[in-house]
Amino acid sequence: MADEARHFMQLAPRYAWLGEIPHWAVRKKLSRSHLMVITSLMEGGANVICEALMADVPVIASDVPGNIGMLGKDYAGYYPCGDEKALAQLLWRAESDSEFYNHIKMQCATRRSFVEPKREKSALKKK
Repeated sequence: MADEARHFMQLAPRYAWLGEIPHWAVRKKLSRSHLMVITSLMEGGANVICEALMADVPVIASDVPGNIGMLGKDYAGYYPCGDEKALAQLLWRAESDSEFYNHIKMQCATRRSFVEPKREKSALKKK
């Protein structure tokens, strides 16, 4: 997989494979990102979505139940799971349509409160 990723880096200058890096470094890179993509085929609720929300980074996500549960049914940044063409179109839209980009950014901002550590601790104490 690493060889394949390095080869793809030569073909696509905007693609950068970083390999394995520590969690703190991932969070730092994410905080400087403009968009996060989660292409899960099956997800129960990805921590990276929580981290993107807390970092004010909008998300493009496959329409699997775990992602929908975290981002809401009406979220505009979904594409049909496994549909690479639809993902590419959504990525292009996020890059070229500032109104759409700002819309998903706002939608993510409204979900941020659900994943704030203070709220999660409080919810756990209630159980």
